Amino acid sequence: MAYTEEEKKEELKRLAEFLNSVEIPAEVLEKGPYAAAVSLLISLPTVEDQADLTEENAAEKLHLATAHLVDLEEPATVKYLSLYTQVRADAGVLSESELLSLINEINQGVRVGHFYCSRVETGERMVQYRASVMGAAELPLDEGVATSAVLEMGIGYDHMKSVLTESAHSEKREGEKE
Repeated sequence: MAYTEEEKKEELKRLAEFLNSVEIPAEVLEKGPYAAAVSLLISLPTVEDQADLTEENAAEKLHLATAHLVDLEEPATVKYLSLYTQVRADAGVLSESELLSLINEINQGVRVGHFYCSRVETGERMVQYRASVMGAAELPLDEGVATSAVLEMGIGYDHMKSVLTESAHSEKREGEKE
């Protein structure tokens, strides 16, 4: 199902209003330099202390996800909201096989979506998290289901970040002992 930009914007705006009403900051981004298509920017819930949040550490401290509606071939009976984020933690201390094993292990306990590893332009490995919410094509997406997916992504993000951070600290401690 192909949506017009206005239909996408209205659906995402409705979801943003609901997320904001339950104290999950969300904002619709217009198509432009920061978004290839109209998107929803969401601040994932986190257990991390946000009291010392500043402009300088915002990229590190905020756990942001984007969401967009996926265009499907006709005839479509469902619609998909795709959610995506990058885990901001140092995965560089783990070998490729250790990182993939860790991701596979954590994916077994994730209730919504999955983690995967890819390389960014610099060649650096990045752990990413993707989830989808689906609903009937002719109906608005269920705000409760979308919110549950966002909450689960927040939990998964926190867990993956803490495991990667602990791995980095363990590797550094091992290096100091030698």
